[in-house]
Amino acid sequence: MAESQEPQKYTRKPPPSPPGQEPTTRAESLYQQGLNAFKGGDYQTALAQFEQVERLVSVGSGMRLKAQMGLVRVHQRLGHSQVARDRCQALRQSANPKVRQWAAQTLATLPPPAAPSPARAHQPAAAAAVNPEVAIGFVPLEDHPGDTAQSARVPAAPGPTGEPESTLAPAPTEAELNPLAATQGTAQSLFHFERLNQPRRALTPLPAPAASPSATPPIAAAEPVADGTAQEGNRVGRPPTPPSRQPQPRPRPPYPVWVVQGVTALATLWVLNAGLHWVLRTLNGVIRWVRWPLRLSPIAAFEQSHTPLLLCTLVVLVVASPWLMDGILAWGYGQRPLSTRTLQTAYPGLLGRLRQVCRSQGWQLPELRLIPDSAPLCFSYGWWPRYSRLVVSQGLLETCSEDELTALCSYELAHIANWDLPVISGLGLGLVLLYTAYWRLALWSNSLASTPARVGVGLGANGCYGLFWLLRKLALGLSRVRSHWCDRRAEALTQHPMDLHQGLLRLTAAIAAHLQQQQHLHPLLVSLEVLLPVSAHGAVSPGSYLATLGLADYIHSECQNPYRQWLMVNSSHPLLAERLRWLNLQALRRGQPVAIPDLTAPSTLASVTLPQLLLQKSPMVGLLVGGAGALALWLMGGVVNGLGWQRLGWLYQDPALLWGGLWLGLGLGLLVRINALYPDIRPGLAPAADPAWPRPERGAALPVYGQPISLEGRLLGAPGTANWLAQELYLATQTGVIRLLATSPKLAWQGLSQPHSHPASWVGRSVRVTGWQRQGGGLLWLDMATVGLTSKSSSLPEAGPQWATLTSLGLSLWGIYVILTGG
Repeated sequence: MAESQEPQKYTRKPPPSPPGQEPTTRAESLYQQGLNAFKGGDYQTALAQFEQVERLVSVGSGMRLKAQMGLVRVHQRLGHSQVARDRCQALRQSANPKVRQWAAQTLATLPPPAAPSPARAHQPAAAAAVNPEVAIGFVPLEDHPGDTAQSARVPAAPGPTGEPESTLAPAPTEAELNPLAATQGTAQSLFHFERLNQPRRALTPLPAPAASPSATPPIAAAEPVADGTAQEGNRVGRPPTPPSRQPQPRPRPPYPVWVVQGVTALATLWVLNAGLHWVLRTLNGVIRWVRWPLRLSPIAAFEQSHTPLLLCTLVVLVVASPWLMDGILAWGYGQRPLSTRTLQTAYPGLLGRLRQVCRSQGWQLPELRLIPDSAPLCFSYGWWPRYSRLVVSQGLLETCSEDELTALCSYELAHIANWDLPVISGLGLGLVLLYTAYWRLALWSNSLASTPARVGVGLGANGCYGLFWLLRKLALGLSRVRSHWCDRRAEALTQHPMDLHQGLLRLTAAIAAHLQQQQHLHPLLVSLEVLLPVSAHGAVSPGSYLATLGLADYIHSECQNPYRQWLMVNSSHPLLAERLRWLNLQALRRGQPVAIPDLTAPSTLASVTLPQLLLQKSPMVGLLVGGAGALALWLMGGVVNGLGWQRLGWLYQDPALLWGGLWLGLGLGLLVRINALYPDIRPGLAPAADPAWPRPERGAALPVYGQPISLEGRLLGAPGTANWLAQELYLATQTGVIRLLATSPKLAWQGLSQPHSHPASWVGRSVRVTGWQRQGGGLLWLDMATVGLTSKSSSLPEAGPQWATLTSLGLSLWGIYVILTGG
C-alpha cells in the first residue's frame, strides 16, 4: 500500500534567466530550446518543446503560460488556424487581464473559420486510411473552381488548413512570443508576476520511482507503430476532426445495466444475509459444545432473523459511501481535493469538456479529487450526480495527454449519466475496506519477529483477502455490463472515439509499466478494479506485450476466438480487444483517422466445437447434470408415490438426494478434464525465450488445454505474507509479463511453515518456472508446476494434478455418502 505522503514544500521560483545565461530548470531549458527552434524556423521542434513544457506537472503557472502562448504562435506559423484559435479561446479564460488582452489581440489576427467542403463531409471512411493528411488528423480545405487566381499563388504543398505559406509572416523574435514584454520591460514582464509563478499545490508531484530497465514505457507500448498509423492526432492541441454529417442517434437507456444492478443488489443481500446467519448459528453451536468448566447457554438473539437490520445497514452504507470513501482514501492513500483553478491552468480543455457534459445533463460538476501517487488511477464513485466524485492520480496526469485525459474523464462521467454508480459504489466501499485491512495486516505481519504473532496476523490478513475475493465475485457481472454501456455513452459524449481508444491503450500500458517499476500492483488498482476503466489484472500482459506483438495482431487474435464470450466469467471488464475494435469502427464510421484501417474479419474463422466447450465447462455441466438427475428421481418418486409404491416413495422431495447429486456431479465434472488440464511435462524442458501470445494463425484457444512451458525471468509480486496464496505473483520476461497462479494449497502451507523458501520471498530475483500456459478472457497466465531460483538447482514442486484428482474424488465420494446416508 502506498502510504500517504506529505506534500512537498515549494520555495518561490526565481525569475527566468536573462538571455545569455544557462537555464536553471528543465522547463526553462525546454522553453529556450523551443524558442531557438522557433527563431530558426524549425516549427515542429518548437512545437514538441513547448508541448513538453505545458505537460510538465511541476512547472509554474508563468512558464506554462509562456509555453501556451508559444504554441499559439507555432500553430499560427504552421497554418493550424483552428488550433491556434482554440488555444486563444482558452487563454481568454485566464485570470490575468494582460493574458486575456494578448489572446484577444492574437485572435483578431487569425483568419475566420472556413466551412468544410460538402464533398469532404461525404468522403468514404476508407479514404481516411490512405490520405496522409487525414491520417495525421488534419483535414485540408478543398479548392473551389472560382478561386483560380488565388490558387495560382498557392505552393505545391499547402498547409493543413489550406493557407498558403507565402502569406505567413517571417519567424518572429522572442518579443512576439511574449508581446507584452516589450512595453513592460524585462523586470516587469508578464511572466515575472509573483502570482503567476506560484506553485500549483493541488498537483504536487511525488518523487518518481526508479525506472526499471525491463519496464515497458507506456507511450511506446501504446503506440501502434507497427501498423503504420500516425500518433500526431492524439497530442495535446491536435486539430479537431470535423464531426460526422450523419445524424447521431440518441443513446438508448441502459436498461440492462439497471436490471443487473438490481440483481447484484439482491444477490449481495442474500449472500451477506446467509453468511451472517450461518456465522451466528455456528457460534451458538460452539457455545452449546462447551460444557466445562462452565456449561454455557446459547444466545437466543443469534437464532433470530436479522434480515431487516442488515438491509437497513446496507442502505445506510450505500448512502454514506461517498463520504466514507473520501475518508478511507484520504487516510490510507493521501487523497485530497483538486481545485478547478489548478485544473484550468494545467488542462483547460479537460475542464471545459467536463463542464460542458455536466451542463448538458443538468448537473453540477462532480467533486474532483487527486491521489498523489505514481500509479495510474481514474475512477468515480457516489450514488447521485450531486454527490459523485471523480478521482485521478498524479501518475495518470503525468502519463496521458490532454485528449486522453478528457476521454477517460468523460468515460467516468458516462457512468454518472448511466446511473450505474449506486450499487457498485457500495460494493467498492466494502472492497477497499477489506483489501486495505488485508494489505496493512500483511505488511505488519512481515515486520513481526515472533513466529506465532506473524502466523496469527498473517491468517487474519488472508482471511480478509478471502472475504474480498468473495465480494469481488459478486461485482464482476455488474462491472462488465456497465463498462460495455459506458463505452457507448462515452463515445457519444466525446464524439472522438479514437481519444478513448488511445486513453484505454495508454492506461493499459501504464499499469503494466507501473507493475514492473514497483514490483507489485498498487492496492487501489486491485481493490477498486471494478471501478476502473480497464481491468488491472487484464492490463498486465497486453500492456507489456503490445510493443512487440502489435495492436492489429492483438485485436485479431482476441476477437477471432469463438469461445471468448464463454471465458469472461472471471473478468471484471469486457474484452479489451473488442472494446478497441468497436471504438476503431466508430471512428471509421465518423470518417476520423483510426489506428487500424482494416479490421475486416477473415472468412475462415474457427467455429465453436461443442465437446471442447463442454470440457472447458465440465464442472458446471456436472452440477447441472447432477441436479437434473436428482430432480428426475424426485419426479419418479412422486409418480410411484401416487401409485402406492411405498418402497420408492422416499425419492420424492428428498433433500439429501438433491445435495448428493450436486456434489457427485461436481466431482465427476472436475475429474473428466484433469488429463487435458494438466498434460505431461517432458523432463528437462528447456526454458522458452518468452511466453507466446496466441496469434490469429494458431486458432482458438481454451484454457482447459494447457501448453507445457518453462520460463525464466524476474519475479514480481506482493511481498511476504501478502502472497501466501500466490494471489499476486508475476514473471517479467524479456518481452512481457505473465501472471503466475498456484495449483494447490501447498504454497499456503509453505508460507506458514517455511516462509523463507516461499516464492514471495524471492520477489525481485531471477527464477525459473515450469507449468502450463493458458489464455482466455483477455488474460495470459501460467499454472505453476515447479518454481525455483535460477541460481539453485532445486525447485519447489506444485502438486496441481494430484490435488485436482484428490479434490474431485473427495467430492464424488462425499456426494455418494450424502445420498446413501441421507445427509
